[in-house]
Amino acid sequence: MSEAPFNAEMLTLARMSRSVTQAELAERAGTTQGRVSKIEHGLLEPDAGLVAEFGRVLEYPSSFFFQPGYMQTLPSWFHRKRKHLPRTILDRIHAEIAIRIRNIGKLLQATEIKAEHEIPQIDVDEFNGSITDIARYLRERWGVPRGPIVNLIDLIERAGALVVPCDFGVSEVDAVGMRLQGMPPLMFVNAGAPTDRMRFTVAHELAHLVMHSLPNDDMEKQADLFASEFLMPEIDIRPQLQHVDLTVLGVLKRVWRVSMGALLMRAKQLKVISGSKYTALWKQMSALGFRRREPAELDLSPELPRLLDSLFVFHRERLSMSVSDLLAMFSMYERDYRRLYSSTNHRLRLVS
Repeated sequence: MSEAPFNAEMLTLARMSRSVTQAELAERAGTTQGRVSKIEHGLLEPDAGLVAEFGRVLEYPSSFFFQPGYMQTLPSWFHRKRKHLPRTILDRIHAEIAIRIRNIGKLLQATEIKAEHEIPQIDVDEFNGSITDIARYLRERWGVPRGPIVNLIDLIERAGALVVPCDFGVSEVDAVGMRLQGMPPLMFVNAGAPTDRMRFTVAHELAHLVMHSLPNDDMEKQADLFASEFLMPEIDIRPQLQHVDLTVLGVLKRVWRVSMGALLMRAKQLKVISGSKYTALWKQMSALGFRRREPAELDLSPELPRLLDSLFVFHRERLSMSVSDLLAMFSMYERDYRRLYSSTNHRLRLVS
């Protein structure tokens, strides 16, 4: 057994990440649910044999359960999701994100991220409650030129945030964003989303990072309004939305790199089309199946996060760490490593 003490919270984290209940774990590991419950609550220390059984059932090395620290509680109000999901699915997503956070923290122990600018925290009251003014202020502060943002992910990462593509296993969760002490701002984004939706999601999460250190009843509407103004500034896009139809929406999608639906909603938001025309266009889009999947020929080129990849490159090339070394550092098996992380030869601003 490891010289480090057994960490009961790591057992809970491992179990949640596999969507395994206490009863199921107990049955597969040849013990009782009562014993598992006592172990998870820190009331009972498992012996080496039982730890090995936990590892076998949950498919983690025994060392996983001896990692120090606590199971990071995620800010549940920062989910961007489209419908209610079962608790077990959200627990699995939370657990996987918590594991990623721990691993990112280990990668950052040997290096730091140099940001060109920062993601500020702004009190909405400082701008008299004007969300659009905050979005305009941030574009100006970051030196974003007028018009469309060509690569939003690059812009966010140059502000020092880590954008982490994830396979959540469900389409209903778009992203989870957060600030944690001692870490750069983090955005965990559903990798299966099309580029247009992903960009709006990232701008939405940026809004939370900027404006919402605490939740409020209007935060989702505020985040959507921020994202709309940040991606489609009124001063630039208003003239282009005066005579909207499906053809115009398709053309503007390529220009502004947002969905036809987001453009239509922006037109309504800016009151440049009537309510009846807005409804009629949505009905047309629904009849053509565009609300589920916009035309493939209008698909946008992907925007790929690079900063996390560069952390892996730094450890492989500058610190001469092999995959086996990384597996040992993360306390995971290669299958999970390959599933969670991909490595490319991108190099960004890293300082040893």
